[in-house]
Amino acid sequence: MNTPESKSKYVLIVDDELELRSSIAEFLRDEGFSVREASHGQDALNMLRSQVEMPCLILLDYMMPILDGAGFRKIQLEDPSISSIPVVLMSAGRFSDDIVKGLSLHAIVNKPIDLDVLIGIVGQHCL
Repeated sequence: MNTPESKSKYVLIVDDELELRSSIAEFLRDEGFSVREASHGQDALNMLRSQVEMPCLILLDYMMPILDGAGFRKIQLEDPSISSIPVVLMSAGRFSDDIVKGLSLHAIVNKPIDLDVLIGIVGQHCL
């Protein structure tokens, strides 16, 4: 398990768009981060529940098949073993303050992704 002294540099990207997910993963790897990828919320939950090291941050798409971002976040917040992992929503849509508060998000990054904004957010949580 991660301790505050040994903060993970692993980021979990959850997005059903393979090309976008792969591009973000490559960018973060080039910046020195470890990355794991999931194509939907259920895939991400399965990964999180089967590993010892937890990510320092989850980059989460909102609209995905099987289990969308809101569904993933609801389940994540109810599971004490993974509820404290910060989540940044990635979306092309606009969200009301009520939705943002209801999902307890740490930030929202609009698509198309501004890589300078993204690395700033990742750095806040993973360095």
